[in-house]
Amino acid sequence: MALAERSDPGLRERKKEATQMLLRETALRLFSERGFSAVSVDEIATTADVSRSTFFRYFGSKEAVLFDEIDETGDAFLEHLKERPLSETPWQAFEKALIAISEPHEGDGQKDKQQRMLDELLLNDPALHGRRLAMAERWTDILAKVFARRAGRTEPVLEDRLAASTCMAVSEEIQRVWRENPGGSTTKMIEKAFATLRAF
Repeated sequence: MALAERSDPGLRERKKEATQMLLRETALRLFSERGFSAVSVDEIATTADVSRSTFFRYFGSKEAVLFDEIDETGDAFLEHLKERPLSETPWQAFEKALIAISEPHEGDGQKDKQQRMLDELLLNDPALHGRRLAMAERWTDILAKVFARRAGRTEPVLEDRLAASTCMAVSEEIQRVWRENPGGSTTKMIEKAFATLRAF
């Protein structure tokens, strides 16, 4: 088996991805059952039947279980947003970038399950409430700066901040609808939300 793994980089990557997913799913389940603060790294590793050192090969901390993927998704979203045509309004660019990062995961049941668990934790776990608010404020600032640059400005003005705040509010509402409609198409929810916004 070891020889097969050395000769098949794809197999090694699949095993690494499977282990990472197992650790994330185990951690999210424990956090959901007992609360984020009450669960230790050792408990996550033991429940997933791996060593503590194996856990730290994949995650730098238990916070990283929650936020590493959020950061990766955020980076991918920003790349899509920055590549949108300058002729698009901030709302149009935001909508298209949001769809671009959502489409690849449509129909992925395991990914959907983990995302729902993460979403519920960020909303309801007292230990994570402040982190969630700080994350929303940070993203509002990031969006305002991106929208300003798209308009040829070096610093955001009221127009950019309003666009950023509106996009974040719409995103929150899309997440709420998504939580209440398991199995629904995220892309369709995004399109409907922005079509409704444009109709005002």
